[in-house]
Amino acid sequence: MIQEIATALTVVKNLKDISGRIKDAEFKILLADLQMALADIKVKCADLTEENIRLRRELSRVSESDNVRKNIEFKDGLYYLKTPVEGRPSGPYCPGCLDTHERLQVLRKLPKDFEVFGQFECPICKQNFGKSEMDDFSGFSAT
Repeated sequence: MIQEIATALTVVKNLKDISGRIKDAEFKILLADLQMALADIKVKCADLTEENIRLRRELSRVSESDNVRKNIEFKDGLYYLKTPVEGRPSGPYCPGCLDTHERLQVLRKLPKDFEVFGQFECPICKQNFGKSEMDDFSGFSAT
């Protein structure tokens, strides 16, 4: 479509060159109007092409997100893949990132010294997950 508009602009340019030999002012005005209209169409066509690309990317992302949702299960407060995907660990994945931002973010295991906060941490949202040593804390005795 853009190529056709470019061809039309070339034809207008050729007509403009020919119009130099013609003294009819009305013809020259109409030719200038046509040239401006075609230039506007070309700009709008480029904008539509950009929007089309953006929408295709968004559709692809939504479709991919839908496929991911079909292949995950929620277990013990975390997400795991139901079936393996090449290049991806089976889990656990951050429920906050997936539920809020549609991002499948693998959690990292916390070192033993930090398990007081939980077993896993999300490197993106910094939330901790899994049973912590604090869960086993029963408080002070009354003696």
